[in-house]
Amino acid sequence: MSYHNLPHNLRDCFLYLGIFPEDTEILAWKLTLLWIAEGFIQQKRGRSLEEVAEDNLDDLVARNLVMAEKTKANGDIKTCRVHDMIREFCQNEAAFANKNLFQEVKKTRQGVFEPAISEMVKSRRLCIHSNVAEFFRKKPKGKGVRSFVCFSKETIGLPAEHTGSIPDAFDLLRVVDVTPLKFTNFPPKLTKLIHLRYIALSGNEFKALPESLRHLKTKAAIKLKEVKGGGGENLQTLSRLSAESCKEELFNRAKNLKNLGIRGNLTNLVEAGTS
Repeated sequence: MSYHNLPHNLRDCFLYLGIFPEDTEILAWKLTLLWIAEGFIQQKRGRSLEEVAEDNLDDLVARNLVMAEKTKANGDIKTCRVHDMIREFCQNEAAFANKNLFQEVKKTRQGVFEPAISEMVKSRRLCIHSNVAEFFRKKPKGKGVRSFVCFSKETIGLPAEHTGSIPDAFDLLRVVDVTPLKFTNFPPKLTKLIHLRYIALSGNEFKALPESLRHLKTKAAIKLKEVKGGGGENLQTLSRLSAESCKEELFNRAKNLKNLGIRGNLTNLVEAGTS
């Protein structure tokens, strides 16, 4: 393990990998955006934050601390993963030796959550990958929590009464990534999080983005059926978007869009583009 030989600008980036569940294939674009939103990436002359973050990932791969799983045609890393032993090291080092970089919320065999609900005020970043609805029924509060993420490999249905639970529990959040949670509507309370810098969520019934989303300086990755409403200027990723929604209006509005995933019949889209 060459962690202690890492330059300081790489240490938090490396330890942060422990926030993902065991044996997860991590999307490189998601990881680098999270690093940026968490404040781990420092600006360098002549390089964008995204480029610096990608350089950091390349450096960790070169040091054999991260495995490049898939690459793009140009050789850039598309997905990566970490060995289970390295992930365990990252979690232990992050939780204890590194001033509580993040804490994973788990339910014990005794049926209680660790860390205890009352102790979450001390945590800066929380990740939870199971028992999410039960966790929110406990009405957690964490004034110090800046990040809340869930990377469960399974889809988690979130009851309607809990759609506002995240901003109610943690009102100073900078990072929210809860794509495994399925919302029926875009949670309006999320737009009240004035410190929010990154948001990733999904909902099969999303049809509109709230107007108030435009006022957030947020990098967003959202899965939805179609784009309506006045928000969306700061969106960087849209996935599972219907082909019918890929119109000029969308691209004129979402000027910062970098990743687009389209579902359904693409024939009409191709024909429209060639007509």
